[in-house]
Amino acid sequence: MVLWGSKRSLHNVNRSRILKRNVMEFNQLDMQSLRRNQWIKKEELNDIQFRRLKALLLFAFKNIPFHHYNFGRMGISPDEIKNQRELVKLSPMSKEDLDMLGRQIFPSGRKRRNSIREISTSGTTGFPSKVYEDEKTARYRFLIRRRANEAIRIELWDKIAKIFFTYPKPVSNQMKLVDRIKLSLSKVRQHYTRAFYITYSCSEIINELQRFEPDVIEAQPAYLVSLKNDLGQNSKITPKALISNGSLLSKPVKRELESFFGAPVYDFYGSREFGLLAWQCNERNEYHLNSDTFFFEFVRDGNPCSPGERGSLLVTSLINYTMPLIRYEVGDTVVLGDNDCACGRSLPTIKSIEGRNIEFLHLADGSIVSPRSIINSLDGVRDIPPYQLVCMSADEAIIKIFERKVDELLISNVLSRLQEITKGQMKFNVQFVQEEPRAKIRTIIPFESAAIS
Repeated sequence: MVLWGSKRSLHNVNRSRILKRNVMEFNQLDMQSLRRNQWIKKEELNDIQFRRLKALLLFAFKNIPFHHYNFGRMGISPDEIKNQRELVKLSPMSKEDLDMLGRQIFPSGRKRRNSIREISTSGTTGFPSKVYEDEKTARYRFLIRRRANEAIRIELWDKIAKIFFTYPKPVSNQMKLVDRIKLSLSKVRQHYTRAFYITYSCSEIINELQRFEPDVIEAQPAYLVSLKNDLGQNSKITPKALISNGSLLSKPVKRELESFFGAPVYDFYGSREFGLLAWQCNERNEYHLNSDTFFFEFVRDGNPCSPGERGSLLVTSLINYTMPLIRYEVGDTVVLGDNDCACGRSLPTIKSIEGRNIEFLHLADGSIVSPRSIINSLDGVRDIPPYQLVCMSADEAIIKIFERKVDELLISNVLSRLQEITKGQMKFNVQFVQEEPRAKIRTIIPFESAAIS
């Protein structure tokens, strides 16, 4: 038996030998098999998923003290899990478990191997944590994303502009060595994919973006809106597609972007811990789940959800053997789909992403309001500037509007919509923020977070 702190842990065994033995099946997980998997029968897809799930569970049980303890605590072994549904016998992993698992795999003072990549989570629901993966898992991330791109006719030779937020750097007359190296690397970056960084608005990068002439622009919805506003009516940027990711995309914003750019907007859903989890095809309706490389669970009060129901998402990675995440609580609520996308793919689907679990409003009558309902309503207010909803208590909130002037009609429309979606059970105060907004604004600050700050 492997106990906590036992000498028999992952870093004390021949990892290369174990990985080779347990993940031999994944040698077939190349682009060709990924393309095939999205069209095969559901029964065959489920069979592939379960074989990979069983291999991962056996590996984690034998080699990771955290998971061995979890199996033992629940009084089961991997052999007792006969199908996907029986995975509920294991308790879920929380974000707090990431640090514990990471310390087991790479103890303090032990240098990581060069082939292991370290990924930091965003920390939006607490302190950032670290996830580790090897080169093979990183390659799978790329291939999974490549499959989604192909589904919306994005080719390898298409120019993709990715817009990111970065905090302003301190001004210095002497450029540090690391910054000089980054500058040199940026000059030899790949021709077809380029990252653009903004600190306040997209006006900072428009000239460079126009010279790049992207076929595809990928960014969070707020950054895409900022780009639209800064371009104005004389836009020389004409992408064939836009990809939204990183935060909720409301229906009004999607319509606004498609009208301005004359191009479809596709919403992709993922996380730092796993990479791309689900994506929209050309139908731009439901989201296809990458169920051949991940196992998904949708639970409500501990019970599995039916199609059309809201549920909290649990994810098990079937490809990351360096740091196995089993029944990991992503922290999002989604609506389970019915797997009837008109495109014909057999990959299961979700209808919508409703938002972070902690950002739901819980009303006095027992009903709840999802973050998606809030942004779908407020984004429909004509010419609404960037905003942030800060919950001060269970029945009171401040709506911050990043605008220098007070618009009485705007205030009236915003308050009216908020009262409508909360059934008049919450009190809202409007606050105009005079400072220049940065591009990175968290839309909803829940009561717990607001009380701490």
